[in-house]
Amino acid sequence: MGLYPDADRTAVGYGTGDQDTRPFYGPLFRAFSSLRIKTALIIFATSVALTIVMALTSQALMLGGFTALEEQAMQENLARAKNAIAEDLSKLDMIAFTWAEADDTGRFMGDRDASYLRSNFPDENFVGSDFNLFMITDADGEIVWHKYVNLVYEHEMPTPKSLLEQVPALSPATGSEAISGILMLSSGPMMIASRPIMAGDSGGVSGRVTVGRFLDQVEIARLSRQTALSLSINELALPSGISDVGERLVSGGGAGVVLTEGDDRIAGYALLRDVMGAPALLLEIDAPREIYREGQNAVHYVIIAILLIGGVFSALMILLLQKTFISRLEILGGRIAGIGKGGNLSARLDVDGEDEIATVAASVNGMLASLENARSLLDESRERYSRVINEAKEIIFTLDLEGNLTSVNRVAEDLTGRSRDDLIGRPVREFIAPPYLHLIEGSLTGKIEKVQEKTVEIGILSKSGWLHILEVRLKPQRQGEHSWIFGIARDITELRRTEEELDLHRNHLEDLIRERTDALIRANASLNQEIIDRKWAEERLASEKKRLSVTLSSIAEGVISTDTGGRIVLINEIATTMTGFTREKACGMGIGSVLHLRDAQGKEVAARLLEEVLSGKKVLTLSRDLTLSGQDGSEIPVSISGSPIHDEGENVAGAVVIFRDITGTLKYEEELRRQEKIRSIGTLAGGIAHDFNNMLAAVTGNLSIARMDVPEDSPAYSHLCDAEAAAFRARDVTQQLITFSKGGAPVKKTAEIGELVRETARFSLRGRKSTLCIMIADDLCRVDVDTGQISQVIQNLIINADQAMPEGGTIEVKAENILVQQEKPPIGPGRYLRITVGDHGTGIPEEIRGRIFDPYFTTKKEGNGLGLASCQSIVRNHGGFIELQTEMGVGTAFKVYLPASQKPPEKPEEGACPAERPEKSASGMGKVLVMDDNEEIIRVAEALLRRRGFVVEGAADGLEAIDRYRAAQEGGAPFDVVVMDLTVPGGMGGKEAVRELLAYDPGLRAIVSSGYSDDPVMADYRSYGFVDVIAKPYRMADFIAVLKRHIRKSGD
Repeated sequence: MGLYPDADRTAVGYGTGDQDTRPFYGPLFRAFSSLRIKTALIIFATSVALTIVMALTSQALMLGGFTALEEQAMQENLARAKNAIAEDLSKLDMIAFTWAEADDTGRFMGDRDASYLRSNFPDENFVGSDFNLFMITDADGEIVWHKYVNLVYEHEMPTPKSLLEQVPALSPATGSEAISGILMLSSGPMMIASRPIMAGDSGGVSGRVTVGRFLDQVEIARLSRQTALSLSINELALPSGISDVGERLVSGGGAGVVLTEGDDRIAGYALLRDVMGAPALLLEIDAPREIYREGQNAVHYVIIAILLIGGVFSALMILLLQKTFISRLEILGGRIAGIGKGGNLSARLDVDGEDEIATVAASVNGMLASLENARSLLDESRERYSRVINEAKEIIFTLDLEGNLTSVNRVAEDLTGRSRDDLIGRPVREFIAPPYLHLIEGSLTGKIEKVQEKTVEIGILSKSGWLHILEVRLKPQRQGEHSWIFGIARDITELRRTEEELDLHRNHLEDLIRERTDALIRANASLNQEIIDRKWAEERLASEKKRLSVTLSSIAEGVISTDTGGRIVLINEIATTMTGFTREKACGMGIGSVLHLRDAQGKEVAARLLEEVLSGKKVLTLSRDLTLSGQDGSEIPVSISGSPIHDEGENVAGAVVIFRDITGTLKYEEELRRQEKIRSIGTLAGGIAHDFNNMLAAVTGNLSIARMDVPEDSPAYSHLCDAEAAAFRARDVTQQLITFSKGGAPVKKTAEIGELVRETARFSLRGRKSTLCIMIADDLCRVDVDTGQISQVIQNLIINADQAMPEGGTIEVKAENILVQQEKPPIGPGRYLRITVGDHGTGIPEEIRGRIFDPYFTTKKEGNGLGLASCQSIVRNHGGFIELQTEMGVGTAFKVYLPASQKPPEKPEEGACPAERPEKSASGMGKVLVMDDNEEIIRVAEALLRRRGFVVEGAADGLEAIDRYRAAQEGGAPFDVVVMDLTVPGGMGGKEAVRELLAYDPGLRAIVSSGYSDDPVMADYRSYGFVDVIAKPYRMADFIAVLKRHIRKSGD
């Protein structure tokens, strides 16, 4: 048996047993056997691809030609239809010419004899000549006589008012030219022809004869029959989806436009111009696509022919390849398989011909000769390798992956005292001493992936029981799918015995050295401790000095330390900056010469304060009414404190003075006082606005009822409309009061407001002298805002900017993203959207800048002083702030900061109610329960809703509403919608009542209505159980629209 596991096995491809003898030739044979299928697939795929390409090309070319032919035919149809209309106009012109040239007509213009009219213009003449209108005007364009005949009923009817107004105005009575064409009237388009009536003697124009016929559906039907086309003539409005055709029709110089509608219909469009040459009507012809369908049929025939030709071509190619190529490859493959199965490497293939297949056969013969030679060389190499292994001085062995010995050399037999046959096939664990087994267990797992190359020392037992220490090196091997472990072992038993004796001598020497070292350590211990104590004291002193320096330089206050004589011995960086003295210059000077502190009366107090600290031996603090003057003349309000410094004997050794800049603190306190003032006024304004809204709700409701009872043409109707408009203007004022007082509780949504800024700015400046310069960043970030309130802020700022420039000017509006790096009261660092509105007016005087955001403060004759106050309140409730920048003689800019949002934009709520609807269309049906503590509001709501078809009941508070709702539900006639007032003094309001009703009926559809538009419920009504909201006072059309939307949903 050889060293390797397969040493005694017959080489692959050379054996004669039952093993697979086709590892080299099998894949080639299988490739040949499937070549027929692959060739057929390639030919088939190529034929299909060529067929598809030819079919698509034929379709594109042929259908393109048929489409062009079809469009040409439609253009001819359009020209034929326009010629038919022109022919009708020519007939009318001939009629006008005949009557204008008649002598009787000329005499009539002179004597105005009515018998001329009775004898010449009976109804039959109109019907027979197929025209509606005959009109005679004098030289001044005044109508002398006219007659209108309805061609359907064939008798005279009153001439339409539009004809009497427009036809005479069109006719140039003082001119002698003829006029014909289409005239667009309010009653419909009319084909007219007008000719001058020439005076017999003077040769001048005495009047005109105008003849007309309506281009109505009857006339269009007659034209359709005449031209055998499907015609329609409409006002100049293009069909949906072809709005891009408009410019082509207007600028096309009379050419029509042809559009296809799928594979079934084709339409042509042409422009008809009026008598003035302006675009007037759209002529449309609709027809089936017969030419196109014939083209499709022709394409189908071509595709079928191509498919048949491709199939025949593929079959012929497959048969030809089978005869000349594939069958010969099958014969060659069979011969190669026979040689591989028999293992006879001396056999050779027959080589017939000189083509590529013959070349393959010759190459296989060459390969067989090479393999025969290689097998001979391999046998010789195996014999030499076996001799080398058996003569080696080390143990050489192999294991399978389970740890069984598969080969060993002669040295292994000598060391173990066992023969090769006794070792082969047995687990190597049987020969390893138990203490060493764990060193190789991890490598004998049965998986080559877990075997790692390593070197270990193990002990093995010989047959006589002698223990041998071996240094073993294991290495995993892989050949194809076969894996094993190769090992080399060296006997190191004598080496380890020698090392143990050396370790004994070494340990004794170390004990001697250790005893001497202990004596030296004890001698140096006291010296080392003294050195450590001294170094610790020095490090602590340096650390304290560094900590004091860092502390003084990092604190925000100025620090000055003095001796008992008031001379400065220490000053930090903040103090040098505030006083203007350098550290080198200040040290040694008296504190009064550096720290120029003045009280409210302007007296120097630094030296006096230091004297009090040193003499009183206590801390002294002053936080108000002190001013520090710097060397550059600047003055800073400061707070100051002083404390004595004591030595170890508790004696005063000096003093430390700390002072701080309180400019920001004073500004913050001033802002707090101003905000408290605004909140106080705002609370009062909010209460007044709520009561006023309730009164306005009753007023607007009664005005709506009064308008229903008054005809629209009554003078009182317009007065009622004006009164209602004034009431809603008053509502706007109250809304500004609420917005100012509490911000109007914005209903925030995530939105991109670039377009809102642009549209609001343009709308606000409409009709004014100033112009806009708008700059909106392309990447404007989203914000969480109430778009209505932000629009109000922009509108107020635009109006203020325009009023600041009475003679007009340019208002600059800019929206951009900005990153605030540091604290900028009252907002913190972060990403913001900044809207800037700037003017080039005179600026705002410094003495009133602090009051411009106060409510009711204004410098204008008109206005109520709530504009900027409302703006500030709205922006503050959005988490932002308004910054003012102004310079006298240059202009003013207001900058609005709004926090950026990371949320995606919200889509508008589906089914939202429009802002305004005509009350005549505001009607519906359903059962409504109205709860309000104001009896007048209930009475008005009941009257209005009943007139619009609703069934209405009222309730004075929440308890009554709950009782009525339950009674209606149990009685089988439930309410569709419940409208609830939010607050009821002394009773249950809507917020409490809706919770109980939802517990009783989860399907409840409740709408909240209140004059408190700033209440949180109004802004987030869905969180409280309501389905919608409407603020009082409201327009009745809006109220009914909200009801109809939710009654319809409940019905669905």
